[in-house]
Amino acid sequence: MTDVAVVVGMVSAGVAGVGVAAMAVPPTRRLAPRVRPYTVVARARFGRGVEFGDLESAGSGGSSAARVLGPLARAALHRVGRALERRTDAALARSLRQAGLVDVTPDEYRSRMALQVLGFGAAGAAFGAVVFHQAVAANAVLPAFGFEAGDDAMLPGVVEKWVSAAADLITGKPVAQVCKALDTEWDKAS
Repeated sequence: MTDVAVVVGMVSAGVAGVGVAAMAVPPTRRLAPRVRPYTVVARARFGRGVEFGDLESAGSGGSSAARVLGPLARAALHRVGRALERRTDAALARSLRQAGLVDVTPDEYRSRMALQVLGFGAAGAAFGAVVFHQAVAANAVLPAFGFEAGDDAMLPGVVEKWVSAAADLITGKPVAQVCKALDTEWDKAS
């Protein structure tokens, strides 16, 4: 690739990343967070509500990365939570109250649930990868056959016996007898 193509690709990737971030979490207005703390008294005098966030300084918080990526991560977690828990806020709030969780809002519950699902899913995937890698390293993985995995084909004539063996198992034939019959058919075919 030429240097110009690399530069154009990098700029395009950057623009695409900014576009995705702006769609997920729209950028806040720049002037409002700086002016809002000075207008608290005037807004309260005219009957407008004062939020706790108005009393915080605009530059407070952790690192720049946390301030930039935090809202994006929270928005993604909120969307996953909404996809997992589809009840309306009112129905979910009622269920939370009935469960004795009066201090948990529906959004907090959805975020906690999404975090648990994603965490357990990642842990399960990591565990599966480690176990499978250990099995491959120990040469203890056998190729699957049949319609389950679509891998190595069976010998000619064994497919029908395989299907009838599955039916025999479902109808209650003893497992040892079915396995012995399959071994016999495999030996005949090979």
